Amino acid sequence: MRIETLIGSKFGILTIKEHMKNNNYLCTCECGISVIATTTNLKRGRKKSCGCLRKKKASERAIQRNTTHKLSYHPLYNRWKQMIKRCHNVKHKRYQDYGGRGIIVCERWHNVENFINDMNDSYVYGLTLERINNNGNYEPSNCRWATYKEQNQNQKHCRTCTCTKEYGI
Repeated sequence: MRIETLIGSKFGILTIKEHMKNNNYLCTCECGISVIATTTNLKRGRKKSCGCLRKKKASERAIQRNTTHKLSYHPLYNRWKQMIKRCHNVKHKRYQDYGGRGIIVCERWHNVENFINDMNDSYVYGLTLERINNNGNYEPSNCRWATYKEQNQNQKHCRTCTCTKEYGI
């Protein structure tokens, strides 16, 4: 394209105002800021704004992340997230021990707010989420907070043995 035909052209939200040296153009962004861009960057779509588009998209992503439930920093959030993954994500390393065995998360707990409402009062830092019935689902009536020791005693491969000695004659 010739220089004269590029002036007034629009690339993204930039409008070319004038030609400068070395294939650079003075452009005006829709937000009112002027920037200098090369022909190559404009034509290949590498330069679409003064930077305001990137900031706007980053802000929208942050708002979207934080307005879903605003609980990402709650102490129980990661426990909830891992519970969901173990039971419903076939790519999770422990899926076979949970979802692969048919263990699911109750519908109510698919919402993190409900999980936190149900389990927050009994939570103490350092405890783990345990299913009382190891073959049961994750649901309010089957879950509690337990120490690692208690958790290890409630595993599918753990058996409790009672040993007796008889003293005879």
